[in-house]
Amino acid sequence: MSSLESRRTKVGAKLLLRSQPLRLSTVILSILELWRQMIGQSSTNTELFSG
Repeated sequence: MSSLESRRTKVGAKLLLRSQPLRLSTVILSILELWRQMIGQSSTNTELFSG
């Protein structure tokens, strides 16, 4: 890995960290939405979660 490449990765990581709160919340929301859809599709899961 060249020094230019590693420098670019560091800059990318810094940018990611700077914009993380927004990005993280959107990721969590989308994961929750997917999870909800999966639960809705499978009746056994719904029964499990409703107790």
